[in-house]
Amino acid sequence: MEEMEEKRACGVVREVLGMTVERRTLINHLTHFRKEFRLPNRLRGMLVRHPDMFYVSIKGQRDSVFLVEDYDDNGFCL
Repeated sequence: MEEMEEKRACGVVREVLGMTVERRTLINHLTHFRKEFRLPNRLRGMLVRHPDMFYVSIKGQRDSVFLVEDYDDNGFCL
């Protein structure tokens, strides 16, 4: 994936997470919008490559993605 495309995709995911109440969602939910938002096929890999923006949590078989900037050091939503 080209650098500019990845930056755009990160921006799109950041905006989507910013619209959610808890600033998080399941990665599977984001993949439903892959075509509309032109997100990469390896969305989870892209999210993991940007720990300054996103935190990926694996719980059971479901991966969640959190918007890092909206959580404090104790894990509470701002």
